[in-house]
Amino acid sequence: MKSRNKRYYIEKTLCWIRERELIRGGETVLCGLSGGADSVAMTLLLKELSAPLGIRVCAAHVNHMLRGGEAQRDEDFCRALCGERDIPFTALRGDAAALAAELGTGTEDAARELRYGLLFSLGADLVAVAHNADDNLETVIMRLVRGGGARGLSGIPPGNRNVIRPIMCLTRVETEAVCREFGADFVTDSTNLSDDCTRNIVRHRVTGELRGLNPSISERVLANSIRLREEDAFLDSLAAEKLEETGGTLSAELFERCGPVLSRRMLRIAAGRAGAEIDGEMTEKLLSLSLSGKNRFSFDVGKSAYFGEYGVFRFGKAEASEDFDFELSEENPVEIGKWRVRVQKDVFGEQKIYRIFKTFAINSDRIHGGLRVRNARSGDVFRKNAKSGSKKLGKLYSDMKLPMEVRRTLPVLADGEGVLFVPGIGQNAARDFGGTGRVLEIVFEKRVEQEQIKREEDGKMELHRDIERILLSEEQIKKRVAEIGQKITLDYGGKRPLLVSVLKGSVVFMADLMREIKVDCDIDFMSVSSYGNGQKSSGVVRILKDLDHDIAGRDIIVVEDILDSGLTLSYILDMLKKRGAASIRLCTLLDKPDRRKVSVSVDYSGFTVPDEFVVGYGLDYGETYRNLPYIGILKPEVYAK
Repeated sequence: MKSRNKRYYIEKTLCWIRERELIRGGETVLCGLSGGADSVAMTLLLKELSAPLGIRVCAAHVNHMLRGGEAQRDEDFCRALCGERDIPFTALRGDAAALAAELGTGTEDAARELRYGLLFSLGADLVAVAHNADDNLETVIMRLVRGGGARGLSGIPPGNRNVIRPIMCLTRVETEAVCREFGADFVTDSTNLSDDCTRNIVRHRVTGELRGLNPSISERVLANSIRLREEDAFLDSLAAEKLEETGGTLSAELFERCGPVLSRRMLRIAAGRAGAEIDGEMTEKLLSLSLSGKNRFSFDVGKSAYFGEYGVFRFGKAEASEDFDFELSEENPVEIGKWRVRVQKDVFGEQKIYRIFKTFAINSDRIHGGLRVRNARSGDVFRKNAKSGSKKLGKLYSDMKLPMEVRRTLPVLADGEGVLFVPGIGQNAARDFGGTGRVLEIVFEKRVEQEQIKREEDGKMELHRDIERILLSEEQIKKRVAEIGQKITLDYGGKRPLLVSVLKGSVVFMADLMREIKVDCDIDFMSVSSYGNGQKSSGVVRILKDLDHDIAGRDIIVVEDILDSGLTLSYILDMLKKRGAASIRLCTLLDKPDRRKVSVSVDYSGFTVPDEFVVGYGLDYGETYRNLPYIGILKPEVYAK
């Protein structure tokens, strides 16, 4: 390799960091320092670049307690190196072997989880790890052997969330050269010398042969990885847009219309939102199953499951169906899942026996063996009306295309002779409910409805006619705002933060929040256009009102009402960063992760909410509902007009 001087490696690293936008300035960067050549080179380069990048550099070493005296040697070496170079240093320890036994994983996986957990616990803005171009080459080869697709062949990401890889532009030979140029020694982990793991086999046997064919293969593969990652991100954005058009619903029609390339990505996106992980092979299986034409299926995906019902698909928890069976009487109402079943009244004499979808009346002399509330059984038979024939209840559910989770939890009113009534379907026309005995009226209610009614009756709230239900009460919001205010007070002791409210939605939240902050603070307002009168973020951001303050050198807290796609806030945060703020943190009352299109880091979050149209407490639809004291879900018929 051609001899290079220190300035060459400094400039090469600086160029990589700036091209990838790994560091914006003002951050505290924690270097994961193992003592090896890569991590030593990374730490020394970032220390040298701390002024040009406007960052504070510190280092931490994690002793995994796996290699006895050698592990202690590495820790002592890192402490001495940082002492000589005036780099703040922290030594961390954790038992990787014990964690592996607890989690039931391999030692290498447990050590990685332990290492990142301990590094993040120090609270730095960014954690820098020392993957290099050769590491990326090895990763691509291993994924190629396993049959990885474009995403796998894109290699190791230069940065993700709060982790950056600032020396991926350097090879292992170059990191050792950096150490020599800085006059620094390094240590060697003896476990890297053996061939007892796949990466070491690739490193010692495969990459050397490939360099014989192309000495610059690490650099070439890294450049290819970057291109693949950019193309992969573009296709992901297209898939996300298609998925957003359906409100996040997967369907056979969507897959057929979009084709396999976007369909695979939509599956992965939906799986990720549900907390499931699927590889390329699993993705192909699920796509094939989705297009098989089966009316109903479920397929285990790790700890989750993939459900299909009549051409509509979703990821959810893989929960076994559990039967329930409870006695129902006037004294003993039944609460099961979302349902509450009660005997509302009983009267004497001849009455008109009637039924509606959630209320049912029966003469007591027609009850055989007592009333029971249970879920459907395989032998249950039901007749919808006098003109129809009887059929199995399970078949009726199937004809109605009820989701499987509804079938498992839908309560059935029965007695010793079978089914009497099913809420939402009605009474069993095969049974006789008339008579001259006492009449019992049985009411099926959703528990959330009952809680809402009770709050209304207690005078604690008045439900607006356009609100379907209350998501967050006035009391819940007040308590959470106070908690956020306390945390900001602790974080900004000795500082004077500038609170920036994004108008108009956050003004109510801002007013309450600032009164809970017990340190001196300033406020300012910014207005941008992104929503209009629609239901979704448009992604087009236009500044309507800019800040009055000069924010250079200031500690900024951006106060927002709701974070959904992230497009608007990402734009605002980038803009404020370019204006020279000392620090920027984001505080949002509501976080709607299901709608996220770009990654946005949240420092203070009030509530995570489902993908529903929420209004109230500053949030609006068409400039209405901002003055509601609670946050509620808007009825679909309001915004569908």
